[in-house]
Amino acid sequence: MFEKYFGRYKQGLELLRNEEYENAYEAFSNLINKNPKDYKARAYRGIISAIFLNKSDEEIYQDLKLGIKAPYNLSSRIYSLYSDVCFNVKKYDEAVEYAQKAINAGIPSDTNYLLLARYYIYEKNDKKLINTALEYIDYLMNKMQNDELIILKAHAYIKLDKYEEVQPLVDKLFFSSSNVDNAYLIQADAIFYNPNSSDEDLKKAINSYQEAINLIKDNEIKIDILLKISEIHKHIESFEDLIKTSELIFTYQDNHPVAIFNKAIGLAALDHIDDAINLLEANLDTTPPHLELYSNRFLALWYYQKVNSENDLKMAVKYAVKAANLELNHLNYALIIDLYEALYDFENVEKYADMYMKLFFKYPYGYYMKGYSLFLKRYPFKKYIRYYKMAAQFDNTYQKDYLLLNYERTNRTKKAFNKIKSDFHNLIMQGLKANKYWAYRYAALGYFYGEYGFDVNIDEAYVVVNQCLELNDNSCDFTLKGAILLKQNQHFDEAGRLFEHSHNEFISYKTPCSCGSTFLARMYLEGIHFDKDEPKAMKITLDSYNKAKKYMHSNSAILYAYFALLNKENFDLNLALENLKNVENELYYNSPVFYMLKEIYLKLNNHEKANYYYKRMEESLLYEGKTIKEEMLEKLKSNHLFLPPFNNF
Repeated sequence: MFEKYFGRYKQGLELLRNEEYENAYEAFSNLINKNPKDYKARAYRGIISAIFLNKSDEEIYQDLKLGIKAPYNLSSRIYSLYSDVCFNVKKYDEAVEYAQKAINAGIPSDTNYLLLARYYIYEKNDKKLINTALEYIDYLMNKMQNDELIILKAHAYIKLDKYEEVQPLVDKLFFSSSNVDNAYLIQADAIFYNPNSSDEDLKKAINSYQEAINLIKDNEIKIDILLKISEIHKHIESFEDLIKTSELIFTYQDNHPVAIFNKAIGLAALDHIDDAINLLEANLDTTPPHLELYSNRFLALWYYQKVNSENDLKMAVKYAVKAANLELNHLNYALIIDLYEALYDFENVEKYADMYMKLFFKYPYGYYMKGYSLFLKRYPFKKYIRYYKMAAQFDNTYQKDYLLLNYERTNRTKKAFNKIKSDFHNLIMQGLKANKYWAYRYAALGYFYGEYGFDVNIDEAYVVVNQCLELNDNSCDFTLKGAILLKQNQHFDEAGRLFEHSHNEFISYKTPCSCGSTFLARMYLEGIHFDKDEPKAMKITLDSYNKAKKYMHSNSAILYAYFALLNKENFDLNLALENLKNVENELYYNSPVFYMLKEIYLKLNNHEKANYYYKRMEESLLYEGKTIKEEMLEKLKSNHLFLPPFNNF
């Protein structure tokens, strides 16, 4: 009967029953050699290999993969075993499928429950599945007690954000001499993953991780722990320790890519930016995909941060564009726009602003920079003001820019101007109450010039600009503070230092603002604090011009024109005229610029144009801010060429 029922499998099964496992294995192998698709033989050989002979997981998997195609009365009995093997060879989906099939077939094993619990906890982030895993663990704990179940339960609680439930389980593990390392690890993980952990808590986690490292022999696990410690160092801004931890990782694995990245972060945070850049660039070819975006983004930011030359900005653009190609993120595109602005490349500013508007149409920055690029490219007011208006409609942060442009470019004889002035003044006052940087800046300018609804008050301007600098060390604000000091007729030495700082920032591409350069040149020209040095003033002016070219500010254009009118070498009168025409409409009332245009046209014997700009200058003086108006009227009493006051920060 046995032979009739089992047929060709009789020999192998008898050997198996007699515990002759190697011979049984060979018997089923012979059948498989004759017919590789003998599913029953595959099932039997897989069972023998897994349970009695400890063959490789891959070999067992290949047999049972075909064995489960045998008739149901046999295949269903190997679902549990097959799911185990699938888990071991990282075929997780199959492992889960057949563990569940074993349960559905009514023949679940403890291994099935354990396997599913492991899978749901270690491989999934679905809280519903993790709760199911907890049910399986509780079921198993009622039948047995072992450390793995405690460890699994602790990890489940961490993933479910039930951090307070972890410590009692950790305490149990500390009683087990074989799992103290896991106790330290889980104790630290419960702190590491808890978003409410304080810096002091995180330092305790570091201590627990280090205790675990001392007990663990597996270098890969040590590296994983050290990477968590690195994340803590970054969070608590302990950058020297971040570097040391990264270097410790190198003792376990040379040039570990994440450790290289972390070390670079630490170096940059400690102002060793060149070292950070060199380290990342030297290892870019081996940067793993998940770090490629951040490596390029940080390289762009670091080149921008350390900028000392045009080439630094170009390198920053290179990496920023790479980051933008790797991730469609509005911040990446905003950085590219900022970099091109610093390079005075407003063709590309406009290009990327257009892309920004299309890709991130809900964000206002693209509309703002589109308007700004058109303004600097000297488009008519109506062309660019609409983009500022759109930015303001998306975000009232841009309301100030929209109102400012309307204020500076609106005819002051129009009734609408008073409302614009009132709205802008009120916006500044609201910003002052909220301690906003831009509000202090425009209040300082208002007190200095007698603009934006403020009366001239130089002392108050000084107080406010210092508050401005406490919030942001913008080079334009250093220049404004210097100009205020000049107006107070005191601390000329400090004013000179402030202008030199701003000039150096501009020449080294750290800021696109040339205002400090023009004031510094003026101090040398007029012998204020410094010895009178016209060649020095001319050099500063030319350096500024050569960087900004057609995008120079009106202050630079005025100074360049002044030297051209004096027939100074390297200063071209026709170029001076072109520069002034470029900045002519920066402000609706711009008497210093109109005065210089009038003087150039007189020198070119074009009296019609000279008269036109003389009238525009006169009209401007009726509505100009008090500071500019008084200085211009005083200087106009003389018939000699003079350098008019600057009116652009």
